[in-house]
Amino acid sequence: MSENADRARADLRDHPLGAIAWIAILAITGVVQLLRQQLGDALIFGIASLLLLLVAAGALPMLERLRRPAVAVTAMGAAAVAIAVAVVPRHSVLAGITFLVILVLALVAAAPTADPRPRTRWPKALRRLAWAWAVIWIVACLWELLQVLLGGITPGGRTAHPALSDLLDPLLAQPPGRIAFAVCWTAIGVFLVTRGGRR
Repeated sequence: MSENADRARADLRDHPLGAIAWIAILAITGVVQLLRQQLGDALIFGIASLLLLLVAAGALPMLERLRRPAVAVTAMGAAAVAIAVAVVPRHSVLAGITFLVILVLALVAAAPTADPRPRTRWPKALRRLAWAWAVIWIVACLWELLQVLLGGITPGGRTAHPALSDLLDPLLAQPPGRIAFAVCWTAIGVFLVTRGGRR
């Protein structure tokens, strides 16, 4: 294995809870989708969890050479994604094609560089931010999982125990709500990506 792969394994060994926390977020989300019988979504989250495990173990050294796009490119890409999410009909074939195109463009923007990025320790403020987001998302995932389980076994069903998607559906059914959600979601993504670049 490469030197970067060895460092990745060392990171996993030295900071196992951090790696496990973020992998758990995707894994729990996949379980939720599986319980909701959304097999396509469950497969996506399952593959993402597996890839993260492989990356954390240093088994995919080529991903160590992915470059971070410039802030301007990230912002313009996020704006295009927000527009696409707001305009394209939800749960449609066109939506699936749109997200595949976005994935391809993202991979092109982050094409591997000739040399791996040097690994540096995150500053304390960034580590606190990462842990805060991890806690928020793990709590949200566990709450979602509990609601799905209760919705499947209690008399009230999903009406008495709505999942987060059930609560958001009325908002996302209307164009203004979709636009507001898309803008907020992509803005948070840009913040995390650009903040994460200051390593």
